[in-house]
Amino acid sequence: AFRTRLNFDSSFYGKDRLRVRVQTGTIPRWDRATGTTMARLGHDASNDADVELNDVYYRFPIGKFRGWVGTNALDIDNIFDVGNPFLASSGSGALSRFIRRNPLLFRGPEGIGAGAEYKFWDDVFVVRGLYLADNGNSPDLGEGLFNGSYSTGGQLSIYPTDSLDISFTYLFSHFTADDVNTSSSNGSRVASDPFFDAPTNRDSYGITGDWR
Repeated sequence: AFRTRLNFDSSFYGKDRLRVRVQTGTIPRWDRATGTTMARLGHDASNDADVELNDVYYRFPIGKFRGWVGTNALDIDNIFDVGNPFLASSGSGALSRFIRRNPLLFRGPEGIGAGAEYKFWDDVFVVRGLYLADNGNSPDLGEGLFNGSYSTGGQLSIYPTDSLDISFTYLFSHFTADDVNTSSSNGSRVASDPFFDAPTNRDSYGITGDWR
């Protein structure tokens, strides 16, 4: 079994980044063998070795402002600070998908949309916001950028020292009836679809802190 990723990073003026990633792999999703998504690995890639476009997004700074625009795989964790950086990476972080980052705060409908952050008071305080949808390129009824499942929220992060950070995060996620997954493929079937294929809203609040 394997997973291979190739990142193609481009810059137009030295500080921005246009990322295009292709991926292929055969690492199985163990939920299909065990019957529970709680068995998933943080680095699974079960696409039968087919090559797929895995990331397409643009990140650009303007002074203390930084923006993101994505058309494929722009995720919540690309914009929000998820906390412990040693667990978050799918390549070198936690083996468990659940442990990589809080699935209620930092996962949800995502992929297409935009985000922004602004730093102030010598970069001690950082404010972030985002709006992301998972079917933003589909014109079908009940899908699309604003009619389908989406996530939106904000985060305030405080960095008083180089070794300490605290973040306050709020995320609202809306799931359409045919796209309910409130545990973001990290919990049981009941946790993922508590109202049995009914449109579902999820409000998530969290405080995270890290000291190194």
